[in-house]
Amino acid sequence: MEKWKEKTVISTTLNDLSNWSRLSSLWPLLYGTSCCFIEFASLIGSRFDFDRYGLVPRSSPRQADLILTAGNSNNENGALFSEII
Repeated sequence: MEKWKEKTVISTTLNDLSNWSRLSSLWPLLYGTSCCFIEFASLIGSRFDFDRYGLVPRSSPRQADLILTAGNSNNENGALFSEII
């Protein structure tokens, strides 16, 4: 537990994320900064249905296991994410 006290950000590939999600259900937080988020948010709709894969979308970083971002990132967003983590 001592090593998790430090704030960490993990960047991964979609394949590794898919394998991780097969191990246990994930609770992602969808975060969008631009127009790309409209397409990204459709993942929780009935057409793609994240729920059947065990992904339960959350609206609070406190409840989420994973933050999925769509759009541009800059230094301001980096500071925001380091506060969340």
